[in-house]
Amino acid sequence: MLEVPPQADTDTIKKSFRRLAHQFHPDKNADNAFAHTHFSLIKEAYEVLTDAVKRKEYDKELWLLQQNTIRYTQAITPELILDRVHHVADAIVYRKSHHVIENHLTDYLCSLLNDHNIAVFQQKAGEQQYTQCCADVLALCTVLPEHQCRMVTDRLAALCAQQETQLERIQAYLDSRKHTDRYQKNIVWIILAIAILLCIAMYWYSRKV
Repeated sequence: MLEVPPQADTDTIKKSFRRLAHQFHPDKNADNAFAHTHFSLIKEAYEVLTDAVKRKEYDKELWLLQQNTIRYTQAITPELILDRVHHVADAIVYRKSHHVIENHLTDYLCSLLNDHNIAVFQQKAGEQQYTQCCADVLALCTVLPEHQCRMVTDRLAALCAQQETQLERIQAYLDSRKHTDRYQKNIVWIILAIAILLCIAMYWYSRKV
């Protein structure tokens, strides 16, 4: 892979590519399977990083992947959990500054709402913290497909097991989501039916005229 910092410019990327390509080129490593594989990866990375559109998408995906692989170096607290959730929600939902990789986002939220963190949150969190956590997680669920949304809301419901108000809020969201998803699935047929009715009406009108 290209050994360059995230902010590297095109010249830096090209220099790194030339150096590594020279080192791992198949012509210089005829019997080295590792070198052949590494050269392919270097070439692929170069093609992505020198294409402005591909690089932008890569940077966005890398950002969320890093969020998903964060190692907690601080003691888990409700404040830390809320900070993690709100940071992602603020970027993706409220400021819309990052591309969403649904699997990564789902994994990140389910990992964050694991049994240990839930136990810590339930022991130390106040009502306002439950409200904020619920709001941010449900906001993130809006960008997830139905089955992944359900995975996350199941973890959120476990977190809010003793919070009747928040459980009602989660259920209300799921009911609304189900109605919206059903409408979106049927909207094509509704539009098609309306178009057919309009065509029939126009046909009968033209015959009368």
